Amino acid sequence: MKATIPVSVSASRNLVSFQHRTSESLRIVRFRYDQGEQEVPDLAQLRHERRVALPTADAGGFEYRLPADSSIALEVDKAADARAAVTAIADVLAELHGWGDDSVATGAHATPSWIRRLKGHLRAIRCSANDVAAFLGREIPAEYFDAPLVPTSSSRPCLLHGAPSLALTYLTEQRALVLAGEDISTGPPEMDWGFLVGEIAEIALLGSYPIARHCQVLNSIVDTYTPGMDRRSIMAFAQHRTVLHILDYADSFISTIDDMTDEWFALLRSIQWDQILP
Repeated sequence: MKATIPVSVSASRNLVSFQHRTSESLRIVRFRYDQGEQEVPDLAQLRHERRVALPTADAGGFEYRLPADSSIALEVDKAADARAAVTAIADVLAELHGWGDDSVATGAHATPSWIRRLKGHLRAIRCSANDVAAFLGREIPAEYFDAPLVPTSSSRPCLLHGAPSLALTYLTEQRALVLAGEDISTGPPEMDWGFLVGEIAEIALLGSYPIARHCQVLNSIVDTYTPGMDRRSIMAFAQHRTVLHILDYADSFISTIDDMTDEWFALLRSIQWDQILP
């Protein structure tokens, strides 16, 4: 069996590198991109919640500065810590979604970054003649290449995190912190919740992180934040997230058929196409 899919790298963004540095008083998490400079919205109003870590940016990526004692949520094994992590994400999402699209922060992208990235992957598969692209072209239903990526929703558009993830959430002794900023966009709230539900499902499927044994509890917490929302839309976005993760991973780590891992195949086979195709 080959190496596990690195959820913390490719679940939410396409990276050149993902780095941690820790000093006595500070932990630095840095993301570097291969797609040029991106704008970070002004989310200073969220700071009072003490839930959000905001990045500084330059032409090469984004840098988050966290307390030195912080640990990534994927690695927690205590139920209380797992609950704290997903509750922090849910609180941040609930606050962002309450802003509405008429109060979008400066710098927010109207089109979510994951849609731009997924469409780019799909175009590349159609245009490429290599074995990996040919394999993906057979595995992905033909109608998905032109299918709408945002299902019809009765929910009003709002401000979105854009890539909520336990891989972007850190715990300290006092609190949980959610990394947010560069993926902020607008759309229906089901989009964010679907990405979180999709990630929890993937963690449960692969069982690669200590937090995996708490996935049932994590899902129950999400359920308490999403009553009355369009459940079909949430599940559709969860499937889109899985497709995106499959293609992000393939783009970053798979050059030949031999590079495909057992976990990657398992995740590919888990996609429920009937939940996202018309």
